[in-house]
Amino acid sequence: MLLAGCQSYEPLPLDSDAHLKSWAERDVADESVVAYAAELAKRDTLPRGKYDPSDGIDLREAEVIALFFNPDLRTARLHADANLAGAREAGRWDDPEFSVDAMWIIESISQPWILGAGISFTIPFSGRHGVEEDLAWTEYESALREVVVAEWETIVELRQAWHELAAALERIRLIEAYAEDVREVQQIADRLVEAGEATRLDARVFKLELISQQVELRHARAEARQLELRCRELLGLRPDAPLQLLAVMETEGDLPNDRETRVVENNPLLELKRSMYASAEQQLRLEIHKQYPDLTIGPNYEIEEGQSRIGIGFGLPIPIINLNREGIARARAARLAVKSEYEGEIERLLHRLAQAEARLESAHAVHTYVQAELAPLVDEQVADARKFAELGEFEVEIQLDALTRRFEAREQVLEAILAEAQAAEEVRALLGPTFKPEPKESRDD
Repeated sequence: MLLAGCQSYEPLPLDSDAHLKSWAERDVADESVVAYAAELAKRDTLPRGKYDPSDGIDLREAEVIALFFNPDLRTARLHADANLAGAREAGRWDDPEFSVDAMWIIESISQPWILGAGISFTIPFSGRHGVEEDLAWTEYESALREVVVAEWETIVELRQAWHELAAALERIRLIEAYAEDVREVQQIADRLVEAGEATRLDARVFKLELISQQVELRHARAEARQLELRCRELLGLRPDAPLQLLAVMETEGDLPNDRETRVVENNPLLELKRSMYASAEQQLRLEIHKQYPDLTIGPNYEIEEGQSRIGIGFGLPIPIINLNREGIARARAARLAVKSEYEGEIERLLHRLAQAEARLESAHAVHTYVQAELAPLVDEQVADARKFAELGEFEVEIQLDALTRRFEAREQVLEAILAEAQAAEEVRALLGPTFKPEPKESRDD
């Protein structure tokens, strides 16, 4: 009857085909995803706008999809659920123990059997079961913090990949525009060749440049495709999922002034270290409580030579030798190590913040200088060269040099914009999530 209350094992076989089918059926417009987007918007201090994937996926909508479907995040949440399942059952008393003794008296007597039976219960006077429960819930809290870290790292990685994709698509447009400019000048060169005012060698230079740019265009499109596939991977969707990514460089506005304070208070890695330190504290409490004895007590029954006896027995360890000195010493030292990890993480994060701010400042300076000084100058150079060509003063080197310099200047502007956007994302990554953690079950619940 007692064994009937035990749980039984049920196998859960892997099914690749079923998973691939469900993966292919994921729908970013599903009601559950829409509901999650609305719930996330309530927890987020960043305005997200309406979630509507029907007109293409922008960055904010992509973040919702990644948080919902990303396989690494799903796994992290399941690990947290495993800690929750353990915390729910932690701190229970030990099962009672039933014992039977049987002996046979060798001498010849009428009733040679001596039989005894008893049941014993362990009463936790040490209080360790309550501490075990506290420890289990702090470990669950650490698992939740690991989920937040994983979520935020996924968002940051998605934003950086999104900006790289946007830059790659813009570079394709720059190459196409440059090729069109070269093609227009080539047409002028062809007319001058027909009029005998230029040689075919001069016109061939532009054709060679066009062929070279077609090769660059193929490389750029291949790079953009790889970045798009990386974004789809982070979203947790199939590579061929029917959706359009509207990749543009989106920013969240100005950075706050109290960045060091925000890092210390809101960085998810520091939150994780704090929860790990809380677990180390509870582990030391548990080891301290283990040195105190628990009482074992229970009734017993015995029959000897036909006479029945009933009594009670108890046992109590005497804490004068072991006193769990090893466990306490290890837990005390481990607490100091976790404390040092927390303090070291603060130092590393503030160094990373300073480095990211320096990169952001440098990228902004380069962006401003190139866009204000170099870009207008090369545009003027191209315009003047075009006027001279139309007037019949056609110089191959001048024409191609002007176009090439403008294309390179535009590429430099694009690289500066990307570097500034990525540096800003590094700073925001250190400041921590803009959204609050998803509500989870607590010990009080």
